[in-house]
Amino acid sequence: MEISICNICKEPIWSFICTDCLKNDIKKWLPSHLSEKFEEFNAMLNFHFKSRTDESSLPCIRCKQQKNAVICPFCYILEAYESLSDVDKRTAKQLLLMIPFPRRTRKENVITQSERERFDEGICECCGEYSEFLKEVEGRWLCERCE
Repeated sequence: MEISICNICKEPIWSFICTDCLKNDIKKWLPSHLSEKFEEFNAMLNFHFKSRTDESSLPCIRCKQQKNAVICPFCYILEAYESLSDVDKRTAKQLLLMIPFPRRTRKENVITQSERERFDEGICECCGEYSEFLKEVEGRWLCERCE
């Protein structure tokens, strides 16, 4: 088994799954009206790393193809979230909630412009109502209505 470094977070990847295999898994869950936009996101991400000659390719453990976009699944999900949130924030939030995501900070080498938003569930500190989508805003946890 080859070990490589994620092109985004620079952490080791122990079992590399390529962006195309990850895309196919997410598309099975994604509403059909977002499929074309998600295909564009994946193509853009792959194009970005295909043009990088300083990084070596790595075989995917699922499809066995050599890929230049060596990205860990966590960074791919974060990039997918950021892309989807531009089109459908609710679906993007649901994607993050479905994944057993470790709470780690992103390093500065990211593809998209917006920073990852952290969501949690609990009681809104403004209105006192329960929400599945709390967001930390200036040190307070707020629901979608109060943010």
